[in-house]
Amino acid sequence: MFVDSHFHFFTESEEDKYETIGKDNRQIVEDALEAGVSKMLAVSASYDDWKTIRHFIEGFKGKVFGSFGFHPHEASEIDFDSEEMQLENLIKHFEMLGDGFVAIGECGLDYAFPDTDKEAQKRLFDLQVEMALRLKKPLIIHTREADEDVYPILKKFAEKGGMAVIHCWTGDEEYVKKYLDLGFYVSCSGITTFKKSLDLQNQFKNIVPMDRLLVETDAPYLAPVPVRGKVNVPFNVKYVAEFVANMKEIGQEEFNKQVENNFNNLFLK
Repeated sequence: MFVDSHFHFFTESEEDKYETIGKDNRQIVEDALEAGVSKMLAVSASYDDWKTIRHFIEGFKGKVFGSFGFHPHEASEIDFDSEEMQLENLIKHFEMLGDGFVAIGECGLDYAFPDTDKEAQKRLFDLQVEMALRLKKPLIIHTREADEDVYPILKKFAEKGGMAVIHCWTGDEEYVKKYLDLGFYVSCSGITTFKKSLDLQNQFKNIVPMDRLLVETDAPYLAPVPVRGKVNVPFNVKYVAEFVANMKEIGQEEFNKQVENNFNNLFLK
């Protein structure tokens, strides 16, 4: 059985993607379950996601789980002084959503664009780090061209007992070792299957141990080989898992079992 540790539901503004693949969110989940994806984590990026995720958690108990948080790209649009963005109110909102929300994020820092408001991103990240500590939930970390700033924040978080997964890892060897030394998990996406991802493949083969490894689709983005270039769906996590198991020379059943154990240890304990 496969586990997709990170995917996103289509929002109403992405209805064109429905037409591209001829399916809606429910069909996407049902297809994945029929294909042997036993668990999947629907990750939020903004307020717009929480209601949709809650609906599917309730409809697919024990199979679909969710996260609560804000992608760093949301930082420039957020009014941090508003009542809804106060820490205590965010914590109450999380608790009102009920069972099945198992993590905070995805959150972090993304410096890939020249007009990035770094200070706003840091403020949003710090808020979610504090939420995770207060709620005793793991963080789902997004870091792109920002590890020099992300790592010190996460080091302090880990020293206070926090746990995290670095999602869709594409960074360099120096930092993957640092995050592993903090006790964190590292997740590989479809990017790992790309022919030019030789350094990334080496990291997942030789540096990331099996007991810290997760796999994901990051759907609807980053479709893996052999469906690269198409709209991604949780069903495709099997291609990532098969690629990495083969690369690490581990039997598929053993690989899948360990990845599911990792998922359970991080999100469901």
